Amino acid sequence: MKLNKSMLLVVALVVACVMAIPTFASADMIDSEGVMHYGWTIISNTDDGNGGQTDNILNLDTWSFGEDGNICSVEAAYGDIDNQWTNNYAMRDTVYAADEEYTVEATFTPHQGLSQGEYTFGLVPWYVDADNFLLYWLQQKPDGAWSGQLYGRVDGAFRYYASTTNPGGWKNNEWDDMWWDSGTANPAIRGQRNALLNNAVTLKVVSKIETYNDLSVRAFYLYQNVGETEHLSNTFYLRDINAESLACRVGLYSCKMNCDISGFSAVGSNDAARAKAVEDEINALANPVTAASQIDAIVEARDAYEGLLALKAQLAEGTAAKLEAAEAAVGAFMDGVIMALDSEAETFATDVEVAETLYLSLNDRLAGYVTKVAELQAAIELKNNPPVVGPGEEPGDEPGDEPGDEPGDEPGDEPGDEPTDKPAAGCGAAAGLSVVAALALAIVAAKRK
Repeated sequence: MKLNKSMLLVVALVVACVMAIPTFASADMIDSEGVMHYGWTIISNTDDGNGGQTDNILNLDTWSFGEDGNICSVEAAYGDIDNQWTNNYAMRDTVYAADEEYTVEATFTPHQGLSQGEYTFGLVPWYVDADNFLLYWLQQKPDGAWSGQLYGRVDGAFRYYASTTNPGGWKNNEWDDMWWDSGTANPAIRGQRNALLNNAVTLKVVSKIETYNDLSVRAFYLYQNVGETEHLSNTFYLRDINAESLACRVGLYSCKMNCDISGFSAVGSNDAARAKAVEDEINALANPVTAASQIDAIVEARDAYEGLLALKAQLAEGTAAKLEAAEAAVGAFMDGVIMALDSEAETFATDVEVAETLYLSLNDRLAGYVTKVAELQAAIELKNNPPVVGPGEEPGDEPGDEPGDEPGDEPGDEPGDEPTDKPAAGCGAAAGLSVVAALALAIVAAKRK
């Protein structure tokens, strides 16, 4: 395969386009160290000074991830504590249908709060946007008292609800506390001051559509479990959330509180269908890859697969291997582009000035993951700065070179050696493969412009 001038420019445009791809799907997050975390979104915004919103970096970094891909801790007391009130969420990207039944739970082991003030941790059992959310939290008070709460808004207004402890007609009070010394508190810690600083507590919410006051509404069963003691603290019925509402997500919340978080689980009645859809998506991937237009689906399939987290266990055996094979085919496709570029060096030289300008916009962090980009840089450098030929020297000779050495050979390299650097297993491997795929995806973006 030979590259003509327009194809060479597309390769150069790949480099420029990479910087415009902050993530490979809008939902997933990349932390401040450049590590991709599939299946989660951190929601913590701050004013950007221009009338808009931007990510609050201090709060973004309060959340940590475990080897299973789930959140394992939050250090909210070290974050931007003035900007965490109903604004510091770690959200799973799974979307639950308006009529779906689901359960979300996690165990919180607090280990530090602020010396003064109220510190809070809990679940987000229903989230659509900043005007539509519910938080089930426990909150430690400065005097040692503590309480639970189902706080939130629907369509921008405080939620209309009825509950086990507040039955009858619909109310929209901002607060409906479940106090530490009442029947809503788990018997194992009921009446104990500072219990939230000294005990691991598992919060669980079971949510489903039920009938209350002759209306079909979404119910939220709020559990507060300590050790082996399970306790249904309260049940809330939300008047304006029903089977016709918007789909939602679930997650975690913390304000001014540091906690270890374990056992996070989010299970929906449509989970089998979710896993099957991803399996079908992977089975349909092209292999070999023969056109850049096929790469979109491979990038999207990796995102969908990683985002399943625990649901990966429901995929058919061999599904992950098929995805890896498709990603390897992307690498082979890109290798072909680079090899053709190398074989057409003279033609490439005519476009090198444009290619170099575009290359300089490449994000340094991403460049570290893609060895082929380094090869492109070397080719640009060679064409812009050919070796100076002195008297009696042959073109390409460098001081100390042995006869027959090719420009760019490293000591010990054999002719035709390919780079042996490969991403390590685990998160790094997934990130490396995705960046290679993102390069190829950028070809598609360039062609669409």
